[in-house]
Amino acid sequence: MAHQAIIKINEEMQKDPDDEYIEAIGQYVIDKCSSDANADLVMAEDKTLAGCLAAVESYAKKKAKHNKAVLKDSEVFEQVDRYFGFREEKKAVSLDLSDFL
Repeated sequence: MAHQAIIKINEEMQKDPDDEYIEAIGQYVIDKCSSDANADLVMAEDKTLAGCLAAVESYAKKKAKHNKAVLKDSEVFEQVDRYFGFREEKKAVSLDLSDFL
């Protein structure tokens, strides 16, 4: 499924190869497709990069002051995660407890 999701995103990116915002979001989404669960979410017919960018823009408009908004990368990608339904990936942590004994 990941392969098809990556193809879908690449095709959307190629529709407007000069759009740096679609490029950045597309690369982020492609990286998220390493998980089969995320790839399934990307393959949903109602989920597109254009729709995702619109969701990010909507969020920025809500945060805007004096008709201007600046977002941190983390805020943008949080909105991308929310739009596609990506869950936060938990990383396993390994501790050598002998250092504490």
